Amino acid sequence: MRVMAIMGTPFSPDQLAEIQVLAKEHGFTLKNMDASVHYPADVLADCEILVGYFPRGLLKGAHHLRWLHLPSAGADKYADEGLYDGHDFVLTNSSGAFGAAIAEQLVMGTLMLLRRMPEYLHQQRQHVWHRAGNLRFLGGSQVAILGTGNLGSTFAGYCSVIGAEAIGISRSGKPAPNFRQVYPMFQRLEAVRNADVVAACLPLTKETQGILDRSFFAAMKPGAIFLNVGRGKTVCQQDLIEALRSGHLGGAMLDVAEEEPMPPDCPLWDMENVFITPHISGSDLDPQNTQKIFEIFRRNFTRYVQGHPLQNVVNRTQGY
Repeated sequence: MRVMAIMGTPFSPDQLAEIQVLAKEHGFTLKNMDASVHYPADVLADCEILVGYFPRGLLKGAHHLRWLHLPSAGADKYADEGLYDGHDFVLTNSSGAFGAAIAEQLVMGTLMLLRRMPEYLHQQRQHVWHRAGNLRFLGGSQVAILGTGNLGSTFAGYCSVIGAEAIGISRSGKPAPNFRQVYPMFQRLEAVRNADVVAACLPLTKETQGILDRSFFAAMKPGAIFLNVGRGKTVCQQDLIEALRSGHLGGAMLDVAEEEPMPPDCPLWDMENVFITPHISGSDLDPQNTQKIFEIFRRNFTRYVQGHPLQNVVNRTQGY
C-alpha cells in the first residue's frame, strides 16, 4: 500500500475528507499527522507523498519520498539538500494561491503612504484637525516591483488599472505580464531611480539575502516609498532604518522583517511614516487562499497519479 502523509496543512475538514477519498481511489493510505505530536525519526519512512509543513529533522527519514508539496509559496526552508537522505524527489509549492491577497495589501499600503494616512491616524489619536501637507497619487506614478512572478505581476496589473506605470526587476530580466519593462537584477539600482514606489516581492535565496542594502536605498528617488511583502532577510534592515531616519525615503510598509517576530526595541515600530503587519498579507488560513492551495494540490495529485509532470515545481538549487 502506498502512503501519503499530511501535517500542518490549512485544509478544512471537507477538503481533508476529499483528499481521503482521492487517496483511497488511487491506492494510497492517508496518514493525517498531528503537528503537536513528537514523532520518532523514522515515522515518514514509508511515505511516498508528503503534504504540508513537516519538522525538518524528520525529512531525512523519508527514504521513499517522491513528492513533497508545500502549502506556502516560499520554499527556502525546504530547499536545503542537507534535509534529505540524498535521493531524488520533486518539491512543489503553492505559488499562485496568494497573489491577489498580497497584491491587495500592496495597493492598500501604497495608497496609505501616498495619501499620508499614518500621519492622519496619529493626528486622529491626538484629536488634531490639521492638513499634513500635499498628497501624492498612484495614478501617474512609476512603480518598481522586485519579483515578476504571480504576486509581482498581479500587483503590476492593479497599478496599471489605476494609471501607474509598472517596471519589473527579476533575476532574468525577461518580459512579464503587466510590466512596461523588466530589468535584470544586476540593474536594480538603475531600475528604481525614477520610481515613486518600490515593492519587494522576492523569495529568499543565497542571491537575494541582504540584496536590498544601503546602496539600493540610496539609489531610490528622494521621498519614494518602500514596501516589502517578500522575505525580511532580503533587506538589510539597519540600512532601511537609516534611509527612513534621514528622510531620504518617504515611508515604508513592512509585512515581513529581518527577525520575526520583530523585536520590541526595533526603531521601525515608532516611526510615524512606517506601518507594520506580522506577515499576514498572504495567510494560508484565509479561506479564499486555502481553497486555492487545495486546488493546486488536487490538480497536481491528479497529474502525479497519471504520470504527468507536476506544476509549481521548486528548483531546489535556486530555492524557488
